[in-house]
Amino acid sequence: MAKVSSPIQDFQLETEVLQDRTVHFYHDPRIQPTGRRREGWRTKKIVKGGPTKVYMEECVEGPYVTSLRAVKRISTGHKNSTIKPYLPELEIMAETSNQKVKILY
Repeated sequence: MAKVSSPIQDFQLETEVLQDRTVHFYHDPRIQPTGRRREGWRTKKIVKGGPTKVYMEECVEGPYVTSLRAVKRISTGHKNSTIKPYLPELEIMAETSNQKVKILY
């Protein structure tokens, strides 16, 4: 298995896929007593191309309600496939997904 860099590890999320939305849990010490923040996102549109799908999602639960985001899903074919070809792209996405970077764009 390919070694995953620290920026990618920092952006791994605990995720729960429900029938009508995807829920992510973030570590956030400001949230008491659990230390976890919960966000729910609902898919609004899907664009397909090659081995990837890009979803437009709207936040329906949590501090960013009504915000939109793009989610890129990369299919490697099967569970034993390697993510190695996608590591440079994942690293760039992780580095530019930082809230401080979003302010610049």
